[in-house]
Amino acid sequence: MNPEAWYWLALGKLSLGEAATAREIAEAAMARFPGDARSCILAGEILLDLGDFGQAKAIIEPVLERDPSQWAAWSNYSAILYSLQDYHGAKRAALKAWS
Repeated sequence: MNPEAWYWLALGKLSLGEAATAREIAEAAMARFPGDARSCILAGEILLDLGDFGQAKAIIEPVLERDPSQWAAWSNYSAILYSLQDYHGAKRAALKAWS
């Protein structure tokens, strides 16, 4: 399967409320396609939903370092930082998502 197929499979599982399975699929996609930003962004979103904020942050930060134009990564990063009570950082990240 290509990265897009993995992405849609994980997203489908997440939409069905199967977050743990979605996490496994997204992590497998990241391992198989480490440069695919979309898989990493989705994995970060899944981890955010599961409350694993530190791991979500660790996944999203390299995506932003590689490509700071990823608005979805900035949006997720903002939510992650907010969840970690870094409100100033969350605001900065949200502004980058919108710019």
